[in-house]
Amino acid sequence: MIPDILSTLAAMVHGGALIAFALLINLRRAIPRVTDEDVIRVYRAFGGGFGVSLGVLIFSNIWMWWRDLGAGRGLPDAFSVPWDDTLTVARLLTFGAFWISYIWLEIWTLDPLRLLDSGEIKDRAAYTRSVDQVAVHIGINAGLFALVVGMSVWGARP
Repeated sequence: MIPDILSTLAAMVHGGALIAFALLINLRRAIPRVTDEDVIRVYRAFGGGFGVSLGVLIFSNIWMWWRDLGAGRGLPDAFSVPWDDTLTVARLLTFGAFWISYIWLEIWTLDPLRLLDSGEIKDRAAYTRSVDQVAVHIGINAGLFALVVGMSVWGARP
């Protein structure tokens, strides 16, 4: 029960924020008085929220996996993957792609923005190009996360 609640709360916080930022950053030009740096600075400020919620989501799902397989099982069987279950394999592969995409976003997509934003934007054209790349990448991550959640909900149906 505890890991189920933790997983649901973490998915709501992480997914809700991710989808909200994906929409906000991709619609930022249609919203009056919202600048690129406003959106990116708020997104970067919420980095801890993303990290903690994703960590809790992963931990609680590992806990549920272990519980569902039978808590008395020892290693290496405790976390065995049922490779014959197509939905589980697809969910794990999609989550792996999501996680790798997040690493890519943090290191190679957001880092140029960190370097260009020292409180004042000196190269506006380079900053705008980088923000556009981040917008696409966050949209991809939101889509991958929605796929993982969708497969999890679909797989949980009786």
